[in-house]
Amino acid sequence: MKRFLESKPAFPKDFADGTIRFERIIRLMTRIHFTGYIDIPEWDVSLRKGHHEGLISLETHGLIQRRIKDGARAPARKDINLTSHCVGSCLQHAPGGLLLHQQVGQNHPYYLCHAKGCPSYRKSIRRDVLEGEFYALMQSLTPSDGMFTVAKKMLKDA
Repeated sequence: MKRFLESKPAFPKDFADGTIRFERIIRLMTRIHFTGYIDIPEWDVSLRKGHHEGLISLETHGLIQRRIKDGARAPARKDINLTSHCVGSCLQHAPGGLLLHQQVGQNHPYYLCHAKGCPSYRKSIRRDVLEGEFYALMQSLTPSDGMFTVAKKMLKDA
């Protein structure tokens, strides 16, 4: 909706570059009168059918409200891999990422612990070292016979 309204020259913009604040979109999306109903608690007017035609159905409005209430969901990032979820050495939190650049244009990715009080606080480890250790750990894991039996039954059921 934000992109749609920003493309319309008649719609008032919040910024000089022609963009609109997300808060304005949320305020628009929470208004019940777009459904053809009215509800004004300050005037003791309960939810009722209005004399105007709705742009969206009441069910669609409910879905929008649930999505707004659930909060934002950021799209999945393509540059995150499984090792970004590795647990730090203190086993209580995940490490953050750090990318160092050289003048010749080479990048050196590291993982870094940002949790104060952790023995690994502000310690960095090269990504290739951590990913190598993670790969070796995954290679050393072997499922039990019982796990194979359960997985086989699940696949047959599916």
